This record gives sequence, structure tokens and C-alpha cells, in this order.
Amino acid sequence: MAIPLVEVERDTERVVVNESALSLLETTLHDVAVCPVSVVGLYRTGKSSLLNMLRKELEQELGTFSPTNEADGFAVGASVARCTRGIWLWGKPLRVKIGNSEVALLLLDTEGIGGLEAEVQYDTRMFALSCLLSATLLYNSMGSIDESAIATLSFVAELSAHIKLSSSGEKSTKLPNNEAMATEEEEAEALSRHMPWFTWIVRDFSLELESIDGSTLTADEYLEQALRPQRVTEPGSAERNRLRHALRHFFPNRSCRCLVRPVKNESELQQVDTLPASRRRSEFNDQLSELATHLLGESLAPKTLGKGAPLKGPGYAALLRQMCAAFNSGAVPVLTDAWRHVSKTECAAALQSSKQILSSKLNKMNKANTPLEELELEKKLEKVANDARSTFEQRALGEMRQESRGQLERDIKNALNKTRRANRLVSERYCQQLADKLHAELVENCLTELLAADHKERQSRRDGAGERDSQSNDILPMARAEELADLLSAAWRELKARYSRDAKGPAAHEVLLALLEMQWPNSCHELAKCLDVRLERQQSTHHKNRLDLKTKLAEFEGKRQASAAVMEEKQRALVDAQMERAELKARLQAANNALTKARAQHTEHSNKLQDNISDLELQLERINAKASALQDENARLRNNAEGSIGNNRAPANNIKGGGTSPIVPPEGAKGKNCNCLLS
Repeated sequence: MAIPLVEVERDTERVVVNESALSLLETTLHDVAVCPVSVVGLYRTGKSSLLNMLRKELEQELGTFSPTNEADGFAVGASVARCTRGIWLWGKPLRVKIGNSEVALLLLDTEGIGGLEAEVQYDTRMFALSCLLSATLLYNSMGSIDESAIATLSFVAELSAHIKLSSSGEKSTKLPNNEAMATEEEEAEALSRHMPWFTWIVRDFSLELESIDGSTLTADEYLEQALRPQRVTEPGSAERNRLRHALRHFFPNRSCRCLVRPVKNESELQQVDTLPASRRRSEFNDQLSELATHLLGESLAPKTLGKGAPLKGPGYAALLRQMCAAFNSGAVPVLTDAWRHVSKTECAAALQSSKQILSSKLNKMNKANTPLEELELEKKLEKVANDARSTFEQRALGEMRQESRGQLERDIKNALNKTRRANRLVSERYCQQLADKLHAELVENCLTELLAADHKERQSRRDGAGERDSQSNDILPMARAEELADLLSAAWRELKARYSRDAKGPAAHEVLLALLEMQWPNSCHELAKCLDVRLERQQSTHHKNRLDLKTKLAEFEGKRQASAAVMEEKQRALVDAQMERAELKARLQAANNALTKARAQHTEHSNKLQDNISDLELQLERINAKASALQDENARLRNNAEGSIGNNRAPANNIKGGGTSPIVPPEGAKGKNCNCLLS
């Protein structure tokens, strides 16, 4: 779909930019360099038709052609009036790769030159505007490159009068690339360095490309041959040579392409751009394809600001506005002024875009509730700053870039410092909340728990010790006080360890130092205060205990004196008992001595008695032996007597039952003096 880019007011011939088209360039091509390709030439020579066919060929080359868009294109007409007014833009820029970069190919259809209602001055201005807005300029003509065709470009010789490189009186040091303009010729030469690539397209070409000597020529050689200076032999030759010189001079980068008549049928020419390729001459299709290849290759280049950075969509829109404003003012467009204005506009826009990116990303960081460590923050800030710089560099161009870059660096510095301060405030709040939480959780609870535990322990000791030791158990031992202090120190160490682990941001160390400076003495003071209260209580207990002890001591003294009297009396009784004991002891000793003597006498008597017993036993044994002998003798005598009786029948009643019985001492006679038994 074609849309107007520059429109012309019929009555005033003022050129008016179409803001909708510029908005399209600024939004869709804000980060892509543009390569404008304009088609200029005499009106009613099929420029729009050529551009429609060329557009389709380019889309097919790029693989973006869609049959649904085949009927769309630049408007064409069959009348003698101009069909195109101003400059029109194909609304779907073609994306093309140049190396590793992507550019946008813009197809521009310009108003035809030499219309019935147009003036030479108007045509020259429109041609100059096309030159200033194009990176590649396609000049469309019919038939061949002859004197008539060259004469139609007579206004090219006047370009230096319609375009100035610098303002009059401006120092050369302010010109792009330090180009010094000493004379008009030198300015024209410098101006040529900023002209687009010029491609002369010869339509309906039916000649053979041969030189005078019959050798084959290329289309480029054909153009160069046509632009050679002619011998000055006829009137007007000098003017013709001046025009040729102007063409060579203003367009040092030039080429030529010749296209045969696309169709043989005259009736199909008016709709040739809508005909399918199969209905066109194959030779024309090949030449059209070669032209498309040429546009995508050799002549493809982004529009630049002088010899500076390529213009992207917004920069190109700014240049278009500036050029149109210059033409409408009636003044000659000055390239350096236009470039300076575009540079200023684009650098301001680039600066604004960079600030927006900077502000957007930093605001997200500033709204974060969690602070960042300094190293992490600096990495993110550096990335944000680089993104802002990258955005600036993508759009900023021209001589104002350095100044705007300095402003950007100042803005970046201020914004980063603001973010650092915001991060520090977040860090202070975060770390302070963490410190307060840990202090309440560890230190304050420690103090409360320590004192409660100590109170419970004392109560337990009092309950276990009974009433007698209850007051002594109220005393806090020195070792217990030191233990409480150690536990408090341990709580502070735990606080510092957990704080160091969880604290974040640049204010972490300062908040910890402030906490230690304020709360550490306070906690020690609290512990000392509690210990002081305990000490006062202990002193009061000690005083009371002292009074109690004095009273008890007085009572004990009275009891001691009474006990002393009792002891004295008991001492006397003890002495008496000891004397009596001594006397009894002496008597006991005498009794013991007598007993010992009696025992000795008894022992001696017993020994003598034993000896007597032994003698008596020997005597008894001798007596028993004698008695046994007597018994034996008695038995013998009895036996003899019985034998005699038996034989004599003498009575023996007096010896019946045995002879004489043995003599046996009576019971109890053993051990006694048995001399009587011997009698």
C-alpha cells in the first residue's frame, strides 16, 4: 500500500510532510537504518509502473512477496496529466541484510518532471529534494541516452544553486569532515560527495550495446560513453558539456540499466505493472531481476548524515521535516544546517529515549524492598547505563552527538547516584528492621530469660533448703553473675553472626556499628542494673543476717556461760570419778596380780596333780596286769578244781560261776590317791 510522504499544495506549491507516514517511519524503523530508493524522471514515462514491478521483484528476491498484495502498488494513470503529486512511500518497508546488520529499503515514487502545469523552478526543487532524501536515485527515461535525454536533466547543472553545503561565511572547521569551501566550484565538488547513487534506467531500450568500433558495451560503459565531453564545434556544445560535467560531477557513483519493452502488445502497456511475469517478455524479466539484484547489492547503502552514522527512521523523518521547511521558506537548503538540526533533533530524541530507559529500569530497582549488595548493584547499574548508552548511540548522530553524549553521561551519573542513595536508604531500613528484630529476639529475650531463670533457680534453692537457709540462698554467687554476663555476650555474638548472614546492602556495616554502639552498652547496663538490684537486696539480706547473728550470738553467749557452769561442775564430778577410777584401777590391778599368782599356783598344783595321776595310772595298769594274771591263775585253778570235783564229785558251790573276780577300782577312784587299793 502506497501512502503520501510529501504532499504539494496546489495553490501555493508548498510541500507538506504527511505526519502519519513519518510516524510509521519513527515507530516501525526506530532502530533500523533506512535505504531510500527514489524513482525520478519525466512525467508519464511509467515511473510508478516500473516501481510496482520492481517492488514485486524485490519482494520475490527477499522471499516476502504475497499474492494478496499483488494488486496493491503506486497509482498509475493513462492520461497526460501527472498521476503522482509530491513523493509517495511504499508503506511496507523491505527488510534487507547488509552484512550482520538489517536495513529497511524504502521505495519512493516522486512527481514527474516536465509536467504541463509545472515550472522549471518547481521541477528543480523537487529533484533536489529527491536527491537529498535518497540513498539511491533511479532516473527513468525512455528509448536511449541521447542529447534529448541528457537535456531533460539540465536542472542538474543548477543543483548547486538550489542546495548549499554550508551557510555563507561559516568557517570550514564547522563543516562535515572538515570540508573547506573556498569557491563555488569547490563547494559543488564537496556537495557531490553527499549525493545518492545515481542509476539511469533506460526503458524500452531497443538498441544494440556496441561501441563505434563494434565491440560490446555494458550498460555502465554505455552511460559513461554518453557522458563524455563533446567537441565544441557547434553552438550549444559548451552548454551540453557543462551539463555532462555536472552529471559526472554531482553523481560520482553512477550506473546504468537498460530494459527492453516489457510487452509487445500496445494495449497491455497501460496495465503492465499488474500483468503476471509470465505475460511479460522474458528478456525484460531478466533485466528487471538484474536491476533488483543491483539495488540489493552494489548500490544498496543507508542514508547517512554527511559521512556520519546511518539515519534510522526517526532521523530520516527529522531530515525530511527540515528539508521541507527549508524549501517552504524560499531559502536554499543548507546541508550543514539541516544536518545540524537533524543531529540536534535526533540527539535530543536519543537523549530522551536513553533517559526513559534509564528512568524506567532504575525506578524498578528503586521500588524494590530488598536492598542490593554494592557489587551486585554496581553490575546492574553498569548494565542499565550501558543500555542507555546503547540506546543513545543507536539513534544519536551528527556533530551534536559528542555534546549530547556528555549530557547523557551527566544524567547517567546523577541517576545512578540517586539509585545508590535509594538503595542505601532501603538497606538502612532493611538492616535496621533486621537489627531490631534480632536484638529483641536474642538480647532482650536473653536478659528476660536469664533473670527469670535465675529467679526460678533461687526460688528452687530456697524451697529445697528450707526456712533456715532461705536468706542465704538469696545471695547471687559471683560465678553466677559471670555466667549471666557470658550468656549475654553469647547472645550478642549470635546476633552479629545472624546479622552478618542476613543483612544486605551498603548500610549493613553502619547499622551494625550503630546498634553495637547504642544497644550493647544498654544491654550491659540493664544486666548491671539488675545485678545492682540483686546486690542491694543481698546487702540488705546481709545486714539483716548480721543483726540476727548478733542476737543469736548473745543468746549463745548466755547459753555458753550456763553451759560453762554446768561443765565446771561436771568437771569436778569428773575429777572425783577419775580419782575413784584410779583407786578402783589400783584395786583391780592388785586383784589381777593376786589372780595371776593364784593362776600360777593352780597351774603348778595342776601340773603336780597331773603327774600324780600319771603315776597312779601306771600303778593301776600294773595292778590290772597283776589282777589279770591272778584271774588267769584263778581260772586255771578253777579248771583244775572242776576237774578234780568232777572226778571226785566234790561240791563246789562256793566257786561256781568262775574263780576270783578281777579287782576293779570303784568309779571315781581314778586320779585319786589309790594307795588304799594296794592294802
